[in-house]
Amino acid sequence: MPAPAPRPLLVHVDVSDTLSSGWRAGIQRVVVQLVDHLRRVDGLEVVPVAWSSDLQGHRRLRPDELDDLLGPATAARRRPGAAPTPTGLRAVAATAVAQVRRALRFALRVAVLVLVVARVKDPVRDALRWLSLRTVHRDHRELAVGELPAGSVLLELDTVWNQTWVDRDRLYRHLRDRGVHVAVLVYDLLPLEHPEWFERSLVEVFDTTLTLQARHAELVMAISEATAASFVDWSRRRGLEPPEPVVIPLGADATSPRTARPGALPPGVLPGRYVLVVGTVEPRKNHAVLIDAFERLAERAPGVQLVVVGRAGWENDAVVRRLETHPLTGTRLHWFRDADDALLSRLYDEALVVAVPSATEGFGLPVIEAFLHGIPVVASDRGALPEAGGGLAEYVAPDDVAGWVDALARHVEDPRHNRVRRDALRAYRPPTWSDAAHRVASVLRAEFAAPRGTPKTASGGGGTGEVFS
Repeated sequence: MPAPAPRPLLVHVDVSDTLSSGWRAGIQRVVVQLVDHLRRVDGLEVVPVAWSSDLQGHRRLRPDELDDLLGPATAARRRPGAAPTPTGLRAVAATAVAQVRRALRFALRVAVLVLVVARVKDPVRDALRWLSLRTVHRDHRELAVGELPAGSVLLELDTVWNQTWVDRDRLYRHLRDRGVHVAVLVYDLLPLEHPEWFERSLVEVFDTTLTLQARHAELVMAISEATAASFVDWSRRRGLEPPEPVVIPLGADATSPRTARPGALPPGVLPGRYVLVVGTVEPRKNHAVLIDAFERLAERAPGVQLVVVGRAGWENDAVVRRLETHPLTGTRLHWFRDADDALLSRLYDEALVVAVPSATEGFGLPVIEAFLHGIPVVASDRGALPEAGGGLAEYVAPDDVAGWVDALARHVEDPRHNRVRRDALRAYRPPTWSDAAHRVASVLRAEFAAPRGTPKTASGGGGTGEVFS
């Protein structure tokens, strides 16, 4: 009689922030693609979950939430981008509202501190949770996962540091005591390496969360060798001893049953005449240097355009104002804050060249996405961007404005140079999201599903990590 097939490894994937945010850029795009493809891998039972403060635990997604999570990103269901900078009375009102919000946040912290000192925080929280579960969030009771079973995995792919109400130390210890494994994916350590680029509150919660993950996770994955090396260095300086990171390169797909068909270019955007940059408008993406370079390039080549795709981020008001009020905005400079899958695909298809000027990156997804569309890339030479671009991209130091002008001008002024760079991409075959998901699945099975006594293959010697295929 043949031996029964082994039971699939049960993996609960936290998608809380991606589900609630509605964004499909950066980490959110990674979460959606990995979850979508992991659900198709044999040997895994993948259950997307969201954290419920009322349950103080995870819950399954409703069918409509799962469809919304895995469906194509459309501008209609995404949060709107930041509104234009207000002026006059609106500016005064906006400042007053911001001050009230800060005061309320401070009052909330004081109230929580009082409850803690009075030792009534837990009873008050439990009472509020009981009330909420019987009124606003009644459906959460039916969706509750309950206790994760021993031998299963909690896989954290999302921006879990934003879940500030979760006592992660308590959660991880509880899971460990129950025999539940914790696996995490690390994208970068930029809030710790460059805190000046981020809001202070984000730096603090990111630091706390990563430290707890390093202490409790049994499996750590990183999206690049650069990120793995940063994680190892940071861990050593902190006196932590987490598992050796396993490198899982990200993927890109030309077509997907869940991706909308490419749409038409917006009015005013000229095919084959624009430089495209994709990414949230935040300090590390280095839009300021690219705008400087574009202004010089525009004087040399009157027909060239700059197309910016990405929502307004944080700590970058000057660049946001510059994009909104630039003399060329609307004619030769175009900013799309809420580009859906269809528009983004078309913008890649019709670009002359893609620029990735980031001061540093944990991986550099726009690089391989551009290559996938057959479009040349000029990228910064920092972080993991050389890993993503290899010998196919052209590189410039992120602060070298003149270098950016020259590199982009070669594509604008020399059609032969652009054609040669495109021809070099004809044989390019990027890692796909299916590849990335199978690598994650292989690592999870090797680490957590191997029979007792079987040597594990998820961690290897040499280098900061090992790529699974």
